[in-house]
Amino acid sequence: MRAGCIHIGWFALSPLVCLEPQAAAAATNAVVMASATATITTDLYWGLGAGALVFAGLSWLIPGRKAWSLAAFHRKKVKNVVVGDDGERVAALASATFEAIMIHRDGIVVDGNPQLAKLLGRPLKDLPGTSIFDFLQNGPSIDVATVTTFNDDTIHELVLVASDGERIPVQARGRDIVYRGERVRVGCIVDLRDRKEAEQRIRHLAQHDFLTGLPNRALFAERVGELTERGASFAIAMVDIDRFKDVNDIHGHQAGDAVIRETAARLQRLLGPDDVVARLGGDEFAVILTSAHLNAQIEDFGHRLLRSMAEPIELVSGDIVLADVSIGGALCPEHADDLDGLVGRADIALFHAKQEGRGTSLVFKPGMNELIEKRRALEADLDLAILRGEFELYLQPRVDAATAEIVAYEALLRWHHPQRGLVPPGEFIPVAEASGQIVALGEWVIAEACRLSGGLEGRRISINLSPLQFRNSRFVSRLAETLKATGAEPSQIELEITESVLIDDDKRALQVLGDLKQMGFDVALDDFGTGYSSLSYLSRYPFDTIKIDRSFVSNLGVVDSAQVIVRSIIALGNGLGMRIVAEGVETIEEALFLTQAGCDELQGYLLGRPAPVSERLTEVRPAIAMQLNGMAEATRGSKNVRSGQMQEREAV
Repeated sequence: MRAGCIHIGWFALSPLVCLEPQAAAAATNAVVMASATATITTDLYWGLGAGALVFAGLSWLIPGRKAWSLAAFHRKKVKNVVVGDDGERVAALASATFEAIMIHRDGIVVDGNPQLAKLLGRPLKDLPGTSIFDFLQNGPSIDVATVTTFNDDTIHELVLVASDGERIPVQARGRDIVYRGERVRVGCIVDLRDRKEAEQRIRHLAQHDFLTGLPNRALFAERVGELTERGASFAIAMVDIDRFKDVNDIHGHQAGDAVIRETAARLQRLLGPDDVVARLGGDEFAVILTSAHLNAQIEDFGHRLLRSMAEPIELVSGDIVLADVSIGGALCPEHADDLDGLVGRADIALFHAKQEGRGTSLVFKPGMNELIEKRRALEADLDLAILRGEFELYLQPRVDAATAEIVAYEALLRWHHPQRGLVPPGEFIPVAEASGQIVALGEWVIAEACRLSGGLEGRRISINLSPLQFRNSRFVSRLAETLKATGAEPSQIELEITESVLIDDDKRALQVLGDLKQMGFDVALDDFGTGYSSLSYLSRYPFDTIKIDRSFVSNLGVVDSAQVIVRSIIALGNGLGMRIVAEGVETIEEALFLTQAGCDELQGYLLGRPAPVSERLTEVRPAIAMQLNGMAEATRGSKNVRSGQMQEREAV
């Protein structure tokens, strides 16, 4: 090589150039330190320079012959240093990595890093000489011995047993290398606990409802699929919270969430050890009853759930809400043997439970499908019935018990279907309520009743309000608009509500009833006596009228206590200054008893059936009127006698 600063001879001629910077600096310092040393150094340079000329000539005479050079010597020295640095660097990297690393020969540990010791819970110095089979165990799909035969980058899941016995899922892979002149295997082990926990959380979130922690629709379907594949006999029950939308609308979504959570908790308390309850979404739940093989077992579960849900739910705000449920059940394999079939049959039973008034539990029966198709067709027809003018109001008279005169009418809705003829209210009213169409239908009834009220010879007209209609946020404002549009007098109109309206939302009901009274309407409590808390309502709400439920009237001659109950209701209403109306009067004996007991008005088939407006009754049959008048006179005479006797006793 002829490049400068390579040959020793050239080094002799140019020592300050060829030396490493550090060496050159040191030489310079030496020259400065002593002139004597400088002289000697100068003589040395000249001597070496002469030798360099010889070596340079030889290098030109022997082309291609590599001469010894200081640079070659330097590179060898540096190489040795780098080898040492590489070892230190590899050791540093092995210690700094987050994974556990070990070197083993034929399964016997040769060395490892601190992370391996930490993962095992043992000192690093104790690991050399131990067998990897002492702490590594087979994974879910592969054994440790097989993993040690792979010499590539494939990753396998194994189990590492720590010193405290904890079984840790790990990922392992290894490769053969030459270490200190021998072939060994280096392996990398990754702790999977955090990842497994994250996967488990993700899997749980994917299969469970966030609000309640219950299994969701996907996991419910998976469990049902597992049972049907095994040919198991079991039952499912579909559960819906009745009028849940009203809870959200009235109390807010936080209250709705509280009701959902409490319903889930009550469902769980009723389950057996192998049963499953899932939230399908919204207010829908599904239950797998693994031990139910008969209709009676589903019915028993339904009754227990209805009793549990009858308990009020107290919200954080202090408000109390009732959350009834409707339940539909089906058996596997009796009713269906697959997921879709079972859910479909249970949904059909649930639909019928809702149509029967909610708060009901039913098990699927053959033939329910046909009824549902009929209901669905009816619901579709309802959409167009108002536009086509297919509805009509019938009027049923209410008679003054003392005078036997008709003083009011109750407006009853009738539907003249173009193909089906006259559809009974018991068929289409529940359909309208379930579909929400009852609100529009109720508004039509109010508008029509207001229009008719001016032509009834001064008699009042009574209108039934649906709970959904009453809870509608625009109910009062739409009512005011209707009054303005029709010019009707509110004093000629009575609005009837049922106890369920008061139970669902006590505070709002009180506000709405107050608004109605300010507008001039009379308000009646319909079906009095059928609820749980009717007596307490009389003193809290501004009712003008109490309507005794027909069930008490029909039992007057059958159940001994019925007469006592009716007399108590009448006395209570009279004491509060309310008008008492008895519904469902069908016999003269019932009419005479009610008149004698002090009832103000009577309504029922005995006194007049519902009829179109043009055919409405304007007077009671003379024979009935005569008997009522006679009973009223006798009652007044009896009261006068008792009053005179009391005055005589007071005078004495």
